[in-house]
Amino acid sequence: NVSWTPVAGAAGYELAYSHDGGKSWTSAQTTEANLLVSGLTYGETLLYRVRALPGSSDLLASEWSDTVRLAVCPMDISGDGSIAGLDRALLAAAWLTDSSDDNWDPRCDVDGDGQVSPSDRLWLTRNWLLEIDDDLSYPS
Repeated sequence: NVSWTPVAGAAGYELAYSHDGGKSWTSAQTTEANLLVSGLTYGETLLYRVRALPGSSDLLASEWSDTVRLAVCPMDISGDGSIAGLDRALLAAAWLTDSSDDNWDPRCDVDGDGQVSPSDRLWLTRNWLLEIDDDLSYPS
């Protein structure tokens, strides 16, 4: 899940992301200040940038943001670069949920099986207190 700071007056956002170091880009649009990007490979590095879209065809989209580098690490639920207490708290808040539940958080579905379960906690525990640049183990 890629998120950014909302822009006042924006009708939506365009997120562009690259798997190949910026040689080619894939774009997606959303009305929220976040977007779940699927089809990523654990351990890969993703580049992304975002721009605000206007509510009127008379206006132009904003300039692209600076490009941000993101290491794809599902155990770093909070996105702060480490696997620690906040990740465990987020997992606990979504414990035993699936997409039909009000407190479902897709970031907590570490193994991608559609529910937050003991398997997700296992992957978090295996990588506890590691940084995303460390040698992590990933769900297969």
